[in-house]
Amino acid sequence: MTIRFITGLSEIVDAYDGLFVDLWGCVVDGVNAFPEAVSCLRRLRSDGRKVVLLTNVPRPSETVRERIESIGVAPDCYDAMVTSGDATIHALNTRDEPQYAVFGTRYFHIGANANDPLLREIDGTETDDIADADYILVTGFRSRNNETPEIYADAFAAALSRNLPLVCANPDRASSHGDRIVYRAGAVAEAYERRGGIVHYHGKPDAGIYRLGFAHLDGVDPRRVLMIGDNLATDIVGARNAGIDALWIAGGLHAEEVGLDPHAPLDPARVAKILAATGSTPKAVASSLKF
Repeated sequence: MTIRFITGLSEIVDAYDGLFVDLWGCVVDGVNAFPEAVSCLRRLRSDGRKVVLLTNVPRPSETVRERIESIGVAPDCYDAMVTSGDATIHALNTRDEPQYAVFGTRYFHIGANANDPLLREIDGTETDDIADADYILVTGFRSRNNETPEIYADAFAAALSRNLPLVCANPDRASSHGDRIVYRAGAVAEAYERRGGIVHYHGKPDAGIYRLGFAHLDGVDPRRVLMIGDNLATDIVGARNAGIDALWIAGGLHAEEVGLDPHAPLDPARVAKILAATGSTPKAVASSLKF
């Protein structure tokens, strides 16, 4: 496999009219925005390209817009945003996917906040007793105090005894938050799946979030759309599933794995080994997002 390493998006961008851009690890770290990435997004739009932020955040996009603006990603940096929360809301409210035709509407929520804005948007009723639930809805962990999926073992056992499906509003198993990597909803869903549970994921790499994203690209030819992301399992696999090219930002989630040194270039052999192990074939690889 031949891997193309680039230092800036300008080296390949002439081939694209539309861009799906991941947020966490590419544009922000959860606490601060990356100045060069913000400048890149503005340059893309000033050149007439469409930018859609495509992010596995389990909340409606409007609340995420407010959050990222507060840390330096202004509305003029992008044309639209689609979150895994949006994809989850769409799936649960429209029920246009076959598996949801027989779903009930009562859910047991695993997540940080009982007042989660996603819960206010879905058509359904939250129950505190898993015995009354039709499905489990996972938006994340209830705190960031080094929790692991094992703390939900009792809930999993109760759910599995009733064959309850689980709806995951963020397929990411981990992502950056400042200088830490923290577990996300996908880690909970994966643990349930390992125990034999049925899981429905919404967000990258599932096709549903890409369908919502393409609706904002106004007929841009998919052959001229690029996915930019740092997560191989979601961003890069999702791009492949959607039939579009991908740029892997190796300095995000996988920075430690690739041995990224800010004062040295990426190690081609190490990157090739990681990509081969995951079966990933991005169009190009860069350390960070910049023009």
